[in-house]
Amino acid sequence: GVRRGDAVGVCVDRSAAQVTALLAVLRAGGVYVPVDPGYPADRIAYVLGDSAPRVLLVRDAERVPAGAHPAGGVLELDRLTGADAPGTGGNASPAPAPDDAAYMIYTSGSTGRPKGVVVPHAGLPGLAAAHVDALGLDAGSRVLQYVSPSFDVAMADILMTLTAGATLVLAEGQPMGEELLRLLAEGRVSHLMVPPVVLSTLPEGDLPDLRTLVIGGESCPDDIVARWSAGGRRVLNAYGPTEATVCTTLSAPLPPGATGPHPIGTPLPGTRTLVLDEALRPVPVGAWGELYLGGPLARGYHGRAGLTAARFTADPSGSGDRLYRTGDLVRWRADGTLEYGGRGDHQVKIRGLRIEPGEIEAVLAAHPDVRSAVVTAREDRPGARRLVAHLVAEPGRTLDPRSVRAHAAAGLPEFMVPAALVVLDALPLTANGKLDRLALPAPGPADTDRADRPRT
Repeated sequence: GVRRGDAVGVCVDRSAAQVTALLAVLRAGGVYVPVDPGYPADRIAYVLGDSAPRVLLVRDAERVPAGAHPAGGVLELDRLTGADAPGTGGNASPAPAPDDAAYMIYTSGSTGRPKGVVVPHAGLPGLAAAHVDALGLDAGSRVLQYVSPSFDVAMADILMTLTAGATLVLAEGQPMGEELLRLLAEGRVSHLMVPPVVLSTLPEGDLPDLRTLVIGGESCPDDIVARWSAGGRRVLNAYGPTEATVCTTLSAPLPPGATGPHPIGTPLPGTRTLVLDEALRPVPVGAWGELYLGGPLARGYHGRAGLTAARFTADPSGSGDRLYRTGDLVRWRADGTLEYGGRGDHQVKIRGLRIEPGEIEAVLAAHPDVRSAVVTAREDRPGARRLVAHLVAEPGRTLDPRSVRAHAAAGLPEFMVPAALVVLDALPLTANGKLDRLALPAPGPADTDRADRPRT
């Protein structure tokens, strides 16, 4: 009973049933709304309440929060039979139009509530075709589907694999380290798309089938590129917000000896990339500006006309095209590729001075005992805003905060040296494998530089 344009919730773990449900919803002209059943009940209830699906597909109805059942009911996939399918009389439903909504992905919102990004069918064929071509996918390829179905990268994983006639290898849960290494080996995975922080958890191991890795979501350390591009493997750097249909730029394979910052590449076919200043004027090559995207864009945010109007704007050239304002800082390189400079809103001010945390992170990561570094500005006491670095040690090494602080002081101005260093076993991650900045713990007294400790 799903009609064209109806939202259909799919609250199913990563599985063949989940992929089948996705394809069925798209073919029926419905709007696919993925909901990770592992999410907290409050978040699931919010997404279902906000998207108002006509029907909800699940494996286990008991995992659906009370009061979150849609008007059309809940269908348990494992209990459906051929008799449950309405007869078509041989007449299949018409194929969706390019402008019809295909899916709605909920992304983090600044208000603390996720926002639904409504993406049409128009950009999906080009997305799949571009990835098949760039990654060299064919019928013999085996692609790992790693990220949560609730994130748009999962759409790219699935669509490009099926377009190429390749095999989709489904990860169970979110394996890391030895568990992920075993999955890659036993699944004979040839192609992999993950954030670099996931790769950093992998121990050494023999993966003869792995040929191509696509990294994205955050900047990639040089040691990750060096390790995974060795032995003839290809490592590509990808970039793209949900609002611009998953991926908008893709780099050529990064050379094994390449040093960062690594380019995010050139636009995919059909994508426009503009680097503009605050007056919406193009900036020269080498100058930083905000990235605006055109081409296969989302319709906007479900039920949020004001936010849609703020983020999706008219092309200042007067072409009549829509552009998406990413909030990301980039610059054109002389070779025609784009370099990512971080979120504009990740810049912080300390003592009235504007600081880009990525610059500090790069210096800290150059210390021989530091595997990963994340720098944030915290105000754990009113009026005491300071820089805090969260660090993960290289395997088998112990971090000496005094050594790291001296290393930072040797390469940074005094006001950019973190006031506190917090050593962690691992950085906290979100469900799609990206850094979870909100989960970084506050520093304790032992983590704080003596000069920055509160005085009594």
